[in-house]
Amino acid sequence: MTKQILRGLGAFLSLACLFAACPLRADVQLPALLSDRMVLQRDVPLRFWGVADPGEAVTVRLRGVERSTSADPRGKWEVFLPPQPAGQAGNIIISGRNQITLQDVLIGDVWVASGQSNMEWPLRLSLSGNEEAAAAICPNIRLFKVAHRIAEAPMDDVSAEWKECSPATLPGFSAVAYFFGRDLQSHLKVPVGLIQAARGGTPAEAWTGREELLASPDLSFYLTKWSRLFQEFPEASKRYEVDMQRWEQSGKVASQRPRAPLGPGSAHVPSGLFNGMIAPLTPFAIRGVIWYQGETNASRAESRLYRTLFPAMIEGWRDRWGIGRFPFLFVQLANYEGPGTGPGTEWPELREAQRYALARVPQTGMAVTIDVGDAQDIHPKDKRTVGQRLALAARAVAYQEPVESHGPQFVRATAEASSLRVWFSGATALRARSGMPLRGFSVAGPDKVFEASDARIEGNTVVVSSPKVARPVAVRYAWADNPDANLESGAGLPASPFRSDNWTDALMRRSAPLPQKALGILPVFGSGGWSATPDPALPNVLILGDSISIGYTREVRHLLKGQANIFRPVDPAKDTPINCRSTAQGLLALDEWIGATKWSVIHFNFGLHDLAYRNSKLDTPGQLDRVNGTVSIPPPQYEKNLSELLIRLKRSGACLVWASTTVIPPGELGRFTGDEYTYNSIAARLLLTHSIPVNDLHALSSTFAPSLFVAPGNVHFGAEANWMLAHQTAEAISAALLRCGGAP
Repeated sequence: MTKQILRGLGAFLSLACLFAACPLRADVQLPALLSDRMVLQRDVPLRFWGVADPGEAVTVRLRGVERSTSADPRGKWEVFLPPQPAGQAGNIIISGRNQITLQDVLIGDVWVASGQSNMEWPLRLSLSGNEEAAAAICPNIRLFKVAHRIAEAPMDDVSAEWKECSPATLPGFSAVAYFFGRDLQSHLKVPVGLIQAARGGTPAEAWTGREELLASPDLSFYLTKWSRLFQEFPEASKRYEVDMQRWEQSGKVASQRPRAPLGPGSAHVPSGLFNGMIAPLTPFAIRGVIWYQGETNASRAESRLYRTLFPAMIEGWRDRWGIGRFPFLFVQLANYEGPGTGPGTEWPELREAQRYALARVPQTGMAVTIDVGDAQDIHPKDKRTVGQRLALAARAVAYQEPVESHGPQFVRATAEASSLRVWFSGATALRARSGMPLRGFSVAGPDKVFEASDARIEGNTVVVSSPKVARPVAVRYAWADNPDANLESGAGLPASPFRSDNWTDALMRRSAPLPQKALGILPVFGSGGWSATPDPALPNVLILGDSISIGYTREVRHLLKGQANIFRPVDPAKDTPINCRSTAQGLLALDEWIGATKWSVIHFNFGLHDLAYRNSKLDTPGQLDRVNGTVSIPPPQYEKNLSELLIRLKRSGACLVWASTTVIPPGELGRFTGDEYTYNSIAARLLLTHSIPVNDLHALSSTFAPSLFVAPGNVHFGAEANWMLAHQTAEAISAALLRCGGAP
């Protein structure tokens, strides 16, 4: 094994020599970027370059314009053609001793999409990605996907080819880049070229040029660190081989597998990815860059260095391209609290470093995604929203359009008696997402202990205070790996996390969980009441839902006796189950319902009461229902509410199962047959985003005879139907217990 690693070391060190060598040439040759189906940048001088025999005359002809040059003694040549407007370029002819005709070339805007895995994440693995790809008709979008390459010195070319955007080419391409490009192309009505140059699990220093790292005393740390790793690599490889032999002999426990030593060929080598994947692109004119990266640096607690590293990387790229300060748009890290977060990591601090770059580096834009992440998945599946927000940033920064492209931006905090007033800019209005109480703010006094605060919106400011902090001097918002925060602009764009202090020794106090009994969370008992003592040896399962779920919860308890403790929210004073009703009530009461218990599975549904409150005379949502006297939750608001509920439910760490809304029989007062399809469809799309399985009670209840309902036109079921619903629900919960390791 050591010999194999050392052979890899030799191959890596010889890579630069291999690419630097001058091959024998007879024909004019072009880099991969200059090929059929490419998009050239509009309205700037057009650069063409390549290799030929030394002294060979080369001519380039485009739209009747012709320029000539001769290859230099190294065989390299380049020519510039005048700027061209957007549209079809026709054929481009490059001639020397041979002739190359480039066909199907477009002129428009070219964007580079770079970063780590969330930029590389393909459309086929994203929310509705396969459906998006199948429906794509986008001949004016062209894709160029750069192959991974690590190099010791800047390379001249990459391995890739231009492809027309189509159902065949899209599934494996960057989802964020595609949604960004699709929005821009639809708005600008010009061709768009997308160059994907990304690699998962990589730090920013690997994408930064060596000159930038050497220029900063802070950043030269990376070069010193890797110089030492290279020196230690042969010995580290020997130790790794011994450790691997021991691991194989001890049963190959996956969690105990030794890590291979870092060394040559690693994707973390400083400047390695810049040299192999970015430097070869720099002769090609572009409109700008979109960037999604930071997770790897945040997981190593290097936010202090990122403050210096990220701006240096941006300006280094601009220097290499030599076309001025082109727009550089980036994604701020999403909410997440899985592996790579917690003690020893700095996700809030890295988001702050990204906000610092936005404020300090000209011609930058930032897409905030603190509301569309996944608490347990570092690769959230909603890439459409990310791409759309980057496109909004492009319209504002690159195209100077007067659009609202970002959410509220923190300006300052001022003291007012026992509260702080927080000032914002950049948003037409402030509001709390989904119309819920404002969350996510904490304040601290001179003791530097932050307590959760009350918050209220006053114009374009937020006033925050806490009864536990008599004289607040600092405020933080969304300052956590996976924050529960909901401030946004009137356009629905979230506020970026921030803090008014720069303390390194502050304490973020977490609210102490209330005792279980005080919350009214009690185990279901099959008969003689709703409360009982749970078996501590069994996993805990929580059932949340409306009156339909109340009807089958007792039966589920019987079916899973000895397998799980079955709970649901209960009014302890009356010992009666709570009807969880609509998503609006769910948002208000979810924390109380979940309580302090560690749940193995949460089985939940919301929908019947969201669609229930319709005025049957007016047939319009949002009116007062004549039975309940309550306002409905129309589909767009239902989607927003349910999205937030899913995020908050996932924070519980439980294995989640969704139950679809059951069938609405004809004649049901206050509801309309068929409404449940709309709400179930919205739920299904969101659940797919979060990979949450569905207990399809709608399909089951659709088979029920009228006699299985309590009465004609009533949504509730009799005992026989409840047993059928309970059997399917018990099976779904059992599957979840097995899937998530909660089975006894």
